[in-house]
Amino acid sequence: MFDTVILLTGPVEAGPLTGVLRGHNARLDVRAAKSLADLEVLAPDMLRRARLIGFVTDVVVPAHILNALGFGAYNFHPGPPHYPGWVPAHCAIYDKAEYFGATAHVMAERVDAGPIIGFKMFGIPPNTNVVRCRKWRSSKWHGCSGPWRRSWRRNASRSPRCR
Repeated sequence: MFDTVILLTGPVEAGPLTGVLRGHNARLDVRAAKSLADLEVLAPDMLRRARLIGFVTDVVVPAHILNALGFGAYNFHPGPPHYPGWVPAHCAIYDKAEYFGATAHVMAERVDAGPIIGFKMFGIPPNTNVVRCRKWRSSKWHGCSGPWRRSWRRNASRSPRCR
């Protein structure tokens, strides 16, 4: 079993997510990283006993880091599977979508190409703009971790694509 999670996310999300992760395992060593430079300085021994979790990050993790992780890498994408890539909320609003969601997938060398391990959909309230969609989406994130947590335990292109 892994003892370290490298949490690749911004400073606003790092604190609350660290609390959630430690709520599941108080002895878990959670290391925050916000940039590729932060990942590049991690010791090989740490990478071998770690799992990387990306949460709403624009950092592209290179293959040499993905291959060095002993327990894989997973990304939480702020959009459903049919809105991969950059600015999914903008694309959904542009499309006048009635549903939106969040996706978790295995990280692969090619961005957003890893297998999806879970997603959660929710309705978009009428007359929602991008700002409201982001706030609504953020309030839904907490409920997304449950089904994916089981999958994590079992399994040790950057441009908008609006239709």
